[in-house]
Amino acid sequence: MNSLRNIPKSLSKLHHNILPVMAKGSWITDISGYNYLDLTSGIGALSTGHSHPRIIESVKKELDNMVHIPQQIFKSHPAQLELNEKIISITHSNLNSVFYTNSGSESTDNAIKMARRYTNKTNIITMNRGFHGRTLGALSITSSNLNCKLQAQPLIPGIFFCENFTKESIDNLLSYQTSPKDTAAIILEPVQGEGGIFSISEEFIKYLRQICDENNILLISDEVQCGTMRTGEWWNMESKNVVPDIMTFGKGISSGFPLSAAI
Repeated sequence: MNSLRNIPKSLSKLHHNILPVMAKGSWITDISGYNYLDLTSGIGALSTGHSHPRIIESVKKELDNMVHIPQQIFKSHPAQLELNEKIISITHSNLNSVFYTNSGSESTDNAIKMARRYTNKTNIITMNRGFHGRTLGALSITSSNLNCKLQAQPLIPGIFFCENFTKESIDNLLSYQTSPKDTAAIILEPVQGEGGIFSISEEFIKYLRQICDENNILLISDEVQCGTMRTGEWWNMESKNVVPDIMTFGKGISSGFPLSAAI
């Protein structure tokens, strides 16, 4: 176990004495043969539990065909086309162009780039206490805690935080800090995860939708944590009766495998 010394000390461990060697369903077995009930679900990623037999069977089957096909080189491939059809079937008809990534953070970064490119504007409004990932771009719009930002500054510029979920708060932000003429997107988790499992009201999100429609601002819904049936519907925005311009998802969509997207 000398190789354990090569793991960065900056990675804090909740259970630093458990070394898993096998996982099935909701259970993890460690190197000593002890079984542990996994209450974390891979921090929300294992929507069907550890090593679901149907998923493992599908992965093994695909490994016999191919492992990696770069999106920017080839037209597509059968697995992607099949997945596209399934994704499109569970999203609103306006969300019909899927860009796949490896993680929710990457999807966030690409959503920011898309918004800036499409609107030809720079600034991004995000919600206080929101969490969007740990890459440089995603971290820049995250405010759920200070630990992940510690000694990582400066982050990307042009980011503005809406203090709370009121019309007055967003109006003041657009009046005194970032003009609608400079604002490319408003991004939010419809249910904040690390921010305290807080569901943002339908009224406020509909008001954001109105602002975006009137000012050429894109509304981005981050459903990496709250999407894929975690709140009872495929996407929480469905329960809020609002269609975003871009939606990001990941984690539970592939039950532990590195797959996410911006659609």
